[in-house]
Amino acid sequence: TSRVSAANMRLKLGDAAAACAAYESMLCDDGGSAMPDRIRQLTERKREEALSALAEAERGQSSRASFWATLGGEGGGGIAARTTTVAQRRIEARWRESEPAAAPATADALKAAGNARNQAGDAAVAKLLYSAAYALSGRLELRLSAANMELKEGGPAHAAAALDEYDRIAA
Repeated sequence: TSRVSAANMRLKLGDAAAACAAYESMLCDDGGSAMPDRIRQLTERKREEALSALAEAERGQSSRASFWATLGGEGGGGIAARTTTVAQRRIEARWRESEPAAAPATADALKAAGNARNQAGDAAVAKLLYSAAYALSGRLELRLSAANMELKEGGPAHAAAALDEYDRIAA
C-alpha cells in the first residue's frame, strides 16, 4: 500500500522513529487482519528493521557516524534533530494525502502515546512519538512537543538539537 511505501521511505531517509510508528499503526489497524498476508509480513519485517535501528542508536553500540551510514544519511544531530529535507516534506505530504481519513486519528493516538511516555519520564520515546504524529498531521504543536522532549533528554548535544529545532519552527 502507499502507507507501507511511505514508511519504507522514512526508514530509508533515516527517520526510523516515524517509520516504526507508521508500521505499528498499520499493524494495529484492525490487528493487521485487513491487509494481505504478504503485506502484513513485509510490514512486520520492516518494523523490526526500524526497531533494530532505534535500539542500536539508543544502546550506543555504534558511533553516530556508523549509525547514519547504516541508515544512508549523514552525521549531525539525532533522529528527530536532523534538518527536514524537501524530499522528506514531500513524502510526509503524500503520506497525509494518501490516508486523509486515518491520518488525524493516528496522529492523535501517537500524541496520546507520547503524552503517556512523557508522564512516565521517557522523553526519548515521547519525542519519537510526537515526531511521528507531526509527520502525519503537520500540526506544529507536535513538532514543538518533539523539540521539548529533545531538550528534556538533557545534555549539551540535546540542548543544541532542541535549539536548532526551535529555530526551524520559528522560521
